[in-house]
Amino acid sequence: MPDESDIFSPDMSDRDLAARLIRMGVIPPMNLDLVDAEKIEEITSDLPTVYACRYVVTDTQGQELKLDCYDLEPEGLNRQVLQELSGHKFNSFPERHILPEYSPDAWKGFLLRDFAGIDRKAVLARFRHWGIPLESSRLKSGFGVGSPELNERRAEEMLRKNQTDLLSRLVRMGVIEPLDLDRVSIGQADEIIKSLPALTESEIIWKGDHDYERKRFVNLAEFRISRPAGFTPQSQGEMDEGVTDDELHPSRYGGYRHFDDPAYDSELRGPNVRAGAHTLHMQERMFLDRHEGVEDKLIHRRENITGGYAWLDYFRQGRNEALPVGHADALRNAFKNWGIPVKRGHWELGFAKDVKTNIKEAKLIFYKALFSKLANAGIIPMMPKKEWHSLDLPKAEAAAAKIPLLPEQETPGEWLEFFKQKAPESSMEIVQMEARFTEAGVWFDEKLILAAFPNRNSGQQTKGFRSMKDITVDDYKKMIGRLTASGRMDRISTDEFRNLSLEDARDYVRGYDEPATDKQKNVLSFMASEDRLTISDQEISQLSRQEASLIIDRAPRMDFPANEPENPMSESTRKELKRMIDNEEIPQMPYARFSRLSEEEARAKIDLVYARRPISEKQANFISETLKTGSFPAKTIKELFGRSTITQADVAKMNQLQASRLIGSLPATEKQIEAVKQLVEDQRIPAPDHYDLTSAEAREILDKAYGQRNPLKPDGPATKRQKETLMELYNNHQLPESITPNKINSMTVEDASELIDESPASSSQKDLIGRFVHEGTLEPIPREEFANMTRGSASLLIDVATGKRPKADLADFYGADHPATERQIKVLKELQEKGKIPEIPANITREAASQLITDVSNGEPISPQQLAILDRKIAENKIPVLSDADKAKLTQGDFTRLLKESKKQEAAAKEAPSAGTREHAKSKSREKEPAGMRR
Repeated sequence: MPDESDIFSPDMSDRDLAARLIRMGVIPPMNLDLVDAEKIEEITSDLPTVYACRYVVTDTQGQELKLDCYDLEPEGLNRQVLQELSGHKFNSFPERHILPEYSPDAWKGFLLRDFAGIDRKAVLARFRHWGIPLESSRLKSGFGVGSPELNERRAEEMLRKNQTDLLSRLVRMGVIEPLDLDRVSIGQADEIIKSLPALTESEIIWKGDHDYERKRFVNLAEFRISRPAGFTPQSQGEMDEGVTDDELHPSRYGGYRHFDDPAYDSELRGPNVRAGAHTLHMQERMFLDRHEGVEDKLIHRRENITGGYAWLDYFRQGRNEALPVGHADALRNAFKNWGIPVKRGHWELGFAKDVKTNIKEAKLIFYKALFSKLANAGIIPMMPKKEWHSLDLPKAEAAAAKIPLLPEQETPGEWLEFFKQKAPESSMEIVQMEARFTEAGVWFDEKLILAAFPNRNSGQQTKGFRSMKDITVDDYKKMIGRLTASGRMDRISTDEFRNLSLEDARDYVRGYDEPATDKQKNVLSFMASEDRLTISDQEISQLSRQEASLIIDRAPRMDFPANEPENPMSESTRKELKRMIDNEEIPQMPYARFSRLSEEEARAKIDLVYARRPISEKQANFISETLKTGSFPAKTIKELFGRSTITQADVAKMNQLQASRLIGSLPATEKQIEAVKQLVEDQRIPAPDHYDLTSAEAREILDKAYGQRNPLKPDGPATKRQKETLMELYNNHQLPESITPNKINSMTVEDASELIDESPASSSQKDLIGRFVHEGTLEPIPREEFANMTRGSASLLIDVATGKRPKADLADFYGADHPATERQIKVLKELQEKGKIPEIPANITREAASQLITDVSNGEPISPQQLAILDRKIAENKIPVLSDADKAKLTQGDFTRLLKESKKQEAAAKEAPSAGTREHAKSKSREKEPAGMRR
């Protein structure tokens, strides 16, 4: 008998297998990110048996051939081996070893077969016998080598389609809050759907005229819960967070029970839950009454608890089937008993059959909720009543596109999440929020903004953990809540939970939670060495993962030094260093540290990057040719390599820093020297002390000179570009009446420039400026000034934003600033009392006060909400991955910097199509290829 592992070794991932089964219709769409070895084992255990066989045969040359075959029927194995060995000659009849299997590997081997050799009718019949009716047209999509990426993408599309269908129904019903269906992630949708109430399902089997017949029913699980799951008393923290699918043990194709067996699986685990299936039984009875004689032929029946995506089946079956009593009281009670009270539920909308209409109406509900929230907050004007009542989806999308966004936001829908946060309470938090609004050009009415946040209890967790004593029993109760919700810990009674002592709560957490990771332990030890925490190594070794995470999150932050370097790094060095950090060639560093690097420190970091890069091909060729005809200065070679000479063999071992300095040490070429002398003659640069320049020195002079524009002579004739611009303005009636085409042709450069600068700004200029304001590159501009902006002012703003002109040139444009607000003065006084600023400047302006507060707060730790924003950006690959230790050190300055990096990443992603898009296009073209034409 051959080794089983030797036979079952197909080249297919678990995700690909699940995706194929989804595409075939064998299993319902699911989140492939949750597929692991245990999950795929569970899936295949409910599928038909796969027969695996290894055939061993000797050909006429004496060579032993081995062939692994897979099929759902033993007879199919013989057909497959005959097809595979057709045309071959062999000396003996093949030996075979058949192994009936349920394993994922056996299924992988079966689905890797060429569909041309599959008996389609036999496969369909086999699945139908197992209670899994399949569509013949979808069967082919699961077989063959195929493309795993395409399979996963198609499976994901099917899942998204189901998620959108179900969520749109729930939004229309009023069961869940409005959400952006176009941007909700698969994981977010999965969490919402899994939190829905439980359902009951049953299946009956009877002997038909020709074959066994089946009918599946799905209806409400009428639970009686002594304390609704999801209802969290203040004293209990987060112990109960609903029942997950894992706790409901749903197995759509689970083992069947004989009809005479009264023991139906109709209970949820837990002492507080009692389940009933009255409406399910009514639904069955209605079916049996309509189909006379079926009841007498029943041979099997099963009943179990389900939920989640089964709600889609519940709604799709229609109102009459789902609500056999004729009214929606049972449906309302199902959500109420599950802890989801619905004030004004439109229950009938859940059964609407037009999917497109459901999605369109759900999106419109979302936009109306968004507009209402932002109008109440004073961010956008209130929509006229007539427009509000006639609002349709295209108009809503157009209006949403005009909504201003904060720096951390990407879509208008994020405003709803923003206002779900806890309202800022301290003056510092409010001033910081106002600065963010002002930076993004969003109107900030403090009273309206604060009123838009939900009213919450003022109980606060103290920041700055110093020891284990700072973890309270309420902290441990929240940890227990997460453990019970995830299924790692059984629920405990309400009385026991309410009366937990600190020691008992700690024991529960450490008994059921995973131990702290090595990374967490290292971070805690590092914090202890800095006197940020008082915790021993023994205490660290006993911590659970949740305890360690809580302590790290609330540990005091380190202050960064405020001293400026004597020689700050230049702008070009700053840009080069920033580019290397963005490319992850230099580790991320706090902005407070980055902004205080000296030129020498920054250049040293940059040189280290070049020193790690191997020599380029172009550098290697140049150095090799130079060594053949001459040599490099011995002094430079000595400095770089510690010896007086180098050979051709040394070239390949060099790095880019050595190569660059070596090449730069050569004497400047005649062409370089002539170019420098020409610049001196043209009075574009002062004469150097001597012309005995190295190549690096000459290149630095030329790069600096040629990087500057050669100004036009003011009294010279207007350029062709100037005349074309003026004629365009003339044709658009944007020039004074005294200006005629003849005058335009005779204008000088200076006159044309003045006239163009005074003309209205173009729409493209305004669009570009609006983008710079949104990105935070430019400060917000008053609407009146923006509407009446001239081309000259627009050019000034764009030049400053792109770094062509210094920010000091903006002083005249923005005009005099207003005096600081009362709240700003209050915050400044608080900072002065804490010793963070020496004194408050007299007559300080609003802008200066905001900048001073921002500079001080840049070193403050970020909030949990800000950390959640960064976690989302990391998950979307828009900022680099941060370790737990790095997250614990993040400051407000880091938050601002990372958001700007995210914006750059988004802009770069929009400019070029992603690899996934290109692969998608390729896979589409492959799908259209006729059989036999693929190469």
